[in-house]
Amino acid sequence: MPNMQEQSSAMSREGRYGESGLSKRQQFGVSHDERHLLCKWQMQEQSSAMSRLNEREIEKVKSIHVAVGVITRGEQVFISKRPEQLHQGGRWEFPGGKVEQGETVLQALQRELWEEVGLTLTDAVPLLQLEYDYPEKRVLLDVWHVVNPQGEGEGREGQQVAWVHHSELTGYQFPDANAPILSAVAALF
Repeated sequence: MPNMQEQSSAMSREGRYGESGLSKRQQFGVSHDERHLLCKWQMQEQSSAMSRLNEREIEKVKSIHVAVGVITRGEQVFISKRPEQLHQGGRWEFPGGKVEQGETVLQALQRELWEEVGLTLTDAVPLLQLEYDYPEKRVLLDVWHVVNPQGEGEGREGQQVAWVHHSELTGYQFPDANAPILSAVAALF
């Protein structure tokens, strides 16, 4: 088997297309202009495919699936305040968090409620599902009504928490995406 140097030498002796005596058109079956157009078309197709791939990847990065718990005990609703450094920081929210890969929404909700506010989910039913587009990301909110969880609730991540009467929720500032959730909460009572 010839080494790389011998192959390189042979190629330069034979020329770019070898010494077959065939014209470029005969060797490739197309003219120079046709090859140029074909190459240009292939590059456009690859660019278009990469663009579609990038759009899908960007969409994946920007879309977040969130499990949310509207937690009630009698006429009281449990809310927590988002830390200032987070997206929509300083606003009140219904606790929950990101659904991780391999988790169901209910599993994510159970995990998030325990980790964030020390509540154990005992009874939950789907309340609503909505998508909301912020300028920097899209969120899919899977909202569940959690009734009488175990525990009192605490800010395990340093956040403020409160049990408030459902009629007082309008006095708290929530993220814009929560408007339909607030309407659904009002309909519960």
